[in-house]
Amino acid sequence: MSVLSSAGRTITGEYLYELVIQDPGLSQDALRLAENLESRCQGENVSEREALLHVLRSGAVRELETAEEGDSELLHRLAGELVDTVGIDEEIAVWAVECWARTVNGIKMHTLSASRESAHIAGLRHRAQGGDLAAITQLAHAYSTGAGVAHDEIMATIWLRKAAMLGHAESQCNLGSRYEVGCGVNQDYSQAVDWYRSAGDQGNLVAQCKIGYCFQYGRGVPQNYGQAVAWYRKAVEQGDPIAQCHLGNCYEYGRGVAQDFSQAVKWYRQAAEQGNAEAQCKVGYCYQHGYGVPQNYGQAVAWYRKAADQDHTNAQFLLGVCSEKGFGNGRNYDRAVVWYRKAAEHRHIQAQYSLGLCYFFGRGVKRDYEQAVIWYRKAANQKHARAQYSLGYCYEKGNGVRQDYEQAFGWYKLAAMQDHASAQTRLGRLYEFGQGTEKDYRQALEWYSKAAQHGDSLAQCNLGYLYESGRGVQQDYERAERLYRQAAEQGSDRAQAALARLAKRR
Repeated sequence: MSVLSSAGRTITGEYLYELVIQDPGLSQDALRLAENLESRCQGENVSEREALLHVLRSGAVRELETAEEGDSELLHRLAGELVDTVGIDEEIAVWAVECWARTVNGIKMHTLSASRESAHIAGLRHRAQGGDLAAITQLAHAYSTGAGVAHDEIMATIWLRKAAMLGHAESQCNLGSRYEVGCGVNQDYSQAVDWYRSAGDQGNLVAQCKIGYCFQYGRGVPQNYGQAVAWYRKAVEQGDPIAQCHLGNCYEYGRGVAQDFSQAVKWYRQAAEQGNAEAQCKVGYCYQHGYGVPQNYGQAVAWYRKAADQDHTNAQFLLGVCSEKGFGNGRNYDRAVVWYRKAAEHRHIQAQYSLGLCYFFGRGVKRDYEQAVIWYRKAANQKHARAQYSLGYCYEKGNGVRQDYEQAFGWYKLAAMQDHASAQTRLGRLYEFGQGTEKDYRQALEWYSKAAQHGDSLAQCNLGYLYESGRGVQQDYERAERLYRQAAEQGSDRAQAALARLAKRR
């Protein structure tokens, strides 16, 4: 819980909630409350901390307890009294009173909730206050799940921290997870690693795997593949399938170990045989491409299917690829569409694009340009370059949408800036003819040149024409001929005709 005033200062409210665990009657023990408040405000500005304590010791908190929520007149009166009697800055005084007002309201809500608790929860709370570890962990779980008590992630975290401080490895690991994702606490990768390490040092395999992941991707610690591998191995020794899969990944890409596809397959297979969907997909991928095992499309499809049956979206997409290309069970466009759609509906970018292609060309479905545009757009909005190019093409040609050169120009440019050669060529053409933008031969020349360097024959031919005609560049027949020849070698009939045209000029 955080309290935020209009002045912009913040104070973390976790410690105030923890006080309720010890004493729901806020005004019953002001001295102990003040001591706790002071000890838990070490990170705050000194003058702000003093202001909070003055509000408490002045008795203003008792007035706030009985006041109606949102009583601004009372808040300003109490702040004014604080300024007059203590002499602190007015802005800080207002902030301190607002902090307490919001905190008291939160405690009221908590106390109301507590009054409705079941006898079971009340019993757990009593034992937990006495330091019973089992009760503490059960109470944390109850708050996290809302079982018998109002769902409250902050309270769950408070009790979880108590268990973690008592050395409970599973709670330490769970607390690390909360810091990693920002559940009940502010996200803090370094804190996550600290708690994972405490649990990992006690042999908690989930924490060991998590530490390895943090080292692999540099979360809360400097990226260190060697350390990642070391921690993965600790969890692997206990048979953890997630760690086995991560270790296989390290071998596949040579991270922290020498690249070794056979070792990668070994660890992927061990995880896959325990039902890990990611590892099953990886084993299938290795069989499809012959990485560490002899290429075997039948085995690839079999492993993809295991993962796909667990809703692994990339496996579903890859089954679509195998069906479309005829890997394993023969070419079957209908089956490809089924798998592409399953993955696409789970926001798999490449599957969305592939499904768009199926609709555009009528593969496995009736040709439908409007549906093609829908799926292209889903992938294009996720920055998929080929989808952006294809969507631009639909706008240029009026396929499935009203013809719109400006839209075509915009989508081509997005793809071209990702170095998509065909998009660079089409963008150059729009510049050359002033469609969707101002005519600009120099820009046309620039984009054709980029695409030509990638070996795009149409760009080579178009660029050759600019040199031949001297548009946007000094006329240069020799340069034009070289470009036409490059395109002609790729089978361009237009380039062959251009070469014949140049030959007549000699």
